[in-house]
Amino acid sequence: MTGATIKWEGQGLARTSRSAPDYALVREILVDAWRRFHTRQGWQRTSESLIPMLPPSPAMPDGPIPSPSATILAVTLETAAFLQDDALRERAEVAMRRAGAVLVEQPFFYASHVAGLARFVSNAR
Repeated sequence: MTGATIKWEGQGLARTSRSAPDYALVREILVDAWRRFHTRQGWQRTSESLIPMLPPSPAMPDGPIPSPSATILAVTLETAAFLQDDALRERAEVAMRRAGAVLVEQPFFYASHVAGLARFVSNAR
């Protein structure tokens, strides 16, 4: 399973849950996504690396669509806010802090992360 698959599932569930709230299910999928695709070293593109020496990265760059890591972060923050889940929010905040240097160095490659961070900061006020 790839990060992109989990990204679209989580994003779809978040949109669905806005009209028929089931944030508990969204939370379960997010916890699974974090377990499979995020380590202390960063994000992995697949749950099982085909190239073991390929290191995780602090953030996945955007392609033609927003990156899986940015989408997982955004849906995590939204779900954590709705459920008032401090552990889930903290997990996302730690990952965003680790990605900070990469986002500052190359913001155009990580536009979806920057947009998510801006939404998070503006909602925190």
